[in-house]
Amino acid sequence: MSEPLDLSPPRTPADDDVIVFENLYKEYEIHGARSDVLRLALTGQAQTQRKPALADISLRIRRGEAVGIVGQNGAGKSTLLKIIAGTLKPSRGQVRVAGRVSAMLELGTGFNPQRTGRENVITGGLCLGISRREIAERFDAIVAFAELGEWIDQPVRTYSTGMAMRLAFAVATAVDPDIMIVDEAISVGDARFQKKCFGRFEEMRARGVTILLVTHWAELLEMICDRGLYLRNGRLEADGPPKQIVARYNEDLFGPAGGTVNADADAEPQEQRYGTQGVRIETVDILGEAGERVANLAPGQPFTIKVGVKCHQDEPVEGLNIGVSITTKEGVRLFAINPILARQTIPTLHRGDAATITVDMVNNLGVGDFFVTVGAWSRFSELKYDRRVDVRHLMVRGDFPLSQCLVNMKAVYGIDVQAADSAGADRAVAPGSAAVGS
Repeated sequence: MSEPLDLSPPRTPADDDVIVFENLYKEYEIHGARSDVLRLALTGQAQTQRKPALADISLRIRRGEAVGIVGQNGAGKSTLLKIIAGTLKPSRGQVRVAGRVSAMLELGTGFNPQRTGRENVITGGLCLGISRREIAERFDAIVAFAELGEWIDQPVRTYSTGMAMRLAFAVATAVDPDIMIVDEAISVGDARFQKKCFGRFEEMRARGVTILLVTHWAELLEMICDRGLYLRNGRLEADGPPKQIVARYNEDLFGPAGGTVNADADAEPQEQRYGTQGVRIETVDILGEAGERVANLAPGQPFTIKVGVKCHQDEPVEGLNIGVSITTKEGVRLFAINPILARQTIPTLHRGDAATITVDMVNNLGVGDFFVTVGAWSRFSELKYDRRVDVRHLMVRGDFPLSQCLVNMKAVYGIDVQAADSAGADRAVAPGSAAVGS
């Protein structure tokens, strides 16, 4: 049996582990027919088979870590979280969980739709292990976070999905947990609510709360988490930095780059690549105003991202999308464009056809390090031909004030001082202004 790929930094004896799994297995009984369930209840005998959901999982999670878990449906993600939450028991192996656990395993789990939001806050809090007095003390804060107002006294069945989710999240995060488990919950809310969730996560991390997050939103994992786990067919396939874990997951999901594709003389060490290679991204260049290749840009400098692609499959490629994005080193996407956004169409490509895509723009990024990602995919399916993540490292160097921000808004900072008394009239107070990054 192969060991999981460990991409994590070396551990030290002083690590404070709050979750420990040792050789954990979880199996489910699968019945061939409904009658087998009745036969088992009456006679204690029935034809069943045991299907492993988790196999030989050993891992340690430290206090205060934010850990993202990825994997395809059926990989064992929810089973793993339910064992940590205590709603499932392992078939064998050792589990140790230290501290109070709060879990959002499913949206609104435990909510009674016939009862009011107020009643569900009380019962939900009790289920999470806090007293009625603590619930009463935190009730106003819960309602304020959920933004329900007078709706708190209406039956939950009258709530929209977003309202129910806000209430569930507000209750789950109001119990001062040591370990917070979130299973795809914040993918439902609107942008304002997601922003509040991110803020709540940061507050919890500052208090040393351990956060476990299951999501298919790769960028979210890279933004929030400092560690990733990849589950595949019930086994821990890889453990390490989020960006590398997401890349490994995408390789298995969409297929790795094959053959000599990665033998690019200009390939950069941080690049991650996957796809069917039906269409290949052959070249990616960042060009200055004179058409020269550059890696450093000044604020306000015009530049071009030039992408060369070639069709390598026999079947014609229709509806091809070539997308270009720029992200921070933390994975936050600052810019993205593709033919759909540009209201253009790439003609059908046949085997051997090549195409060149250019994106002309002005560098309005702040001073810092950024990365370019290029992807080729079909508009008509989920097929990913080629995706080169962080294919180019782009460095912006220039004005010191721009090192404090991600983007250059070409702001003009003005100062106008009003004297406080008549004596000030004798002082020379000259208004001034200065442009930043122009």
